[in-house]
Amino acid sequence: MQGTKDSMIAIGLRQRIKVKELKNLEVKYRSGKGVYLLKKK
Repeated sequence: MQGTKDSMIAIGLRQRIKVKELKNLEVKYRSGKGVYLLKKK
């Protein structure tokens, strides 16, 4: 998405995971690489 900060996308993903009650997914940040990952638990 153009013009959207990565952190805002991560917040949106976390909220959507919570609303949909997807307990087997989580959003992780990898500081070494500076990326967000969608990870299965």
